[in-house]
Parts: sequence; structure tokens; C-alpha cells
Amino acid sequence: MNRGASLPIVLAILFSLLPLSMVLISLSDNGMQGVLVEYKRFQELYKAEASIYAKLYALPIKNLFNVRIEENGFWDKACVNLFQGELCAVYGYGFENYHFFKNNLELQEVFKSRLLSLKNALYIQDTLYGNRYFERLPSECFAVENGDVRVQLDSSLNKACIFCSGDILFRGRGSVDTLMLFGGGAIRLEGEWRVRHLEAHTSEKISLTTIKFQGVVSAREVALENRTIGEYPSVIALMPASWNGKTSLEFQYGSHFIGTLWNAEINSEMDILPDKNIKANLLGFSKDWELKKDIPMPAFFGVHSGTPIILEWL
Repeated sequence: MNRGASLPIVLAILFSLLPLSMVLISLSDNGMQGVLVEYKRFQELYKAEASIYAKLYALPIKNLFNVRIEENGFWDKACVNLFQGELCAVYGYGFENYHFFKNNLELQEVFKSRLLSLKNALYIQDTLYGNRYFERLPSECFAVENGDVRVQLDSSLNKACIFCSGDILFRGRGSVDTLMLFGGGAIRLEGEWRVRHLEAHTSEKISLTTIKFQGVVSAREVALENRTIGEYPSVIALMPASWNGKTSLEFQYGSHFIGTLWNAEINSEMDILPDKNIKANLLGFSKDWELKKDIPMPAFFGVHSGTPIILEWL
């Protein structure tokens, strides 16, 4: 309100820009060329990001990059090709009500189709036979037939990918960037693990104890034991072994879960008691719970009825 009060602000801006100006003036031709290259690179990234936002949210913006949409496991991915590499956004959908859902049989088929696509995308480098015990794991996928797998690790690793016709026991402590487990029998993870992205799928039972994870888990029975934490926005899919099969969910005291709990059993009578540690969209239970539109659900639930929610940029 006082006359001349903006003068100190202007002077402060000028003095703060002076060193940068001197640096730019003193740059050689090669140095200036490097600055221009970086400027163009950031300009391209910003335009790619704007293109993805415009595509996902149907914004009327012209002269942007082409955006391609593809499946990314159980989520979707929007990508733009850049001069060097690409920029992608992984996203799900937020919903306000239940009107968009297909029946459980259709959703099961879509889920199984995406799971099969995920399995087929993973190259099995080696096939072993009989029971196997590991204290170190290869970085590539491998399969074990006619036996079980036991893993005991006390160190961190970047990626592990196991196909097993029998049971899988993954025990120890550390962190894993990507852990993919496909079992024919029961799957159990125990110890003190931090899994940034977990894919665990079986037609039997999955037990998680003292694990912190983010990802997708599917089984006929799922148990979150002993302070297990499913971080935003994880998915638990209770898939019956047959069309008339029964599913079960065990949620022990002290465990936390944020994401989607989907019970695919037809005409299920299963319900969940209110729990402050569960912040999730509950689907397929005997009681309809209010959907949390800020928590994204996987893309296969319905592409055209929800609002895209970006999970991460790649």
C-alpha cells in the first residue's frame, strides 16, 4: 500500500539474476550450446507431460505429441516417444459409484486375461525340477516344476521372478524393487521385507507377514498377518478356484491396507468389519461400501466410466 514499497523486491530480483547473467555472458560457444540442448530437452519433456495430461483428461489442447495407450499389468500406461527415450504415466481410475461395474464373471475373465498377458511377457530363462532352496537369486525369471521353492535372503535385490508349480516360501529381510511370484500352490512371504512392486498370484493361498509392499496380490485365500502393510494403491483380488468356489480374507490386528479389495466370488456373503487401518474400495462384499474416488482402481474395472489417476511417471 506504500508508494515505492515494490522497489526493494525489484532490486532483489535484479541482484539475484546478475550472477546468472554473468555466467551466461562468460560461456563459450560450446557452453552455450549445452545450455540450449538442455533447454530443448526440458521443453520436450514439458510438452510430453502436457500431451499425456491432455489425452487422459480430454483437454482441448492442440499441437501436442501423439500419445499411445497400452496395458501395464493390471494398470494402464500412456506414453510419448521422445528424441531420446520416452515419457510414460502409469494410471488407474477413480470411481464415484458402482454403476460402471460389469458382473463378476466378466471381470474375472478380464483379470485372468491380463494375468496371462503378464505371464507371457516374462521370459523364462531356465527350468528346474524338484524342490529348490536359494540363498541367492538370478535377476532373470526361472521356473521350477514338480517341486517347491524356498528362498532365504538377508540382503536387498533389484528384481526376482519365480514360476513354481508347487509352494513358494520367501523368507528373510531387505528390500526388493520388483518381486514377481507365480505359484501353483501356496505362497508365503515373511520377515522384514520392503517390496516396491509385488506381483503374487496363485489359485491357492497367499500369506504376508511383517511385509511392506505395493502391488497386486491374487489368490483364493489371502492373509495379511502381523503388521503387514499394503501401501497405496495396492490391490488384493480374491479369486475363486472354480466358478462356485469360496474365497477368504484374513486381516490381522496391526495390519494396514490402502487400495482395492476385490472379492470375485459369485453371490458372496463375506463382509468386512469397519477398520481404521483399511482405507480401500471394497468390491464384491455383501455390503456396498462408499467408493473412495481418490484411490485408483485397476484399469480392467472400466476404462470409460472413471476418472484417470496417475500413479507414477516413468
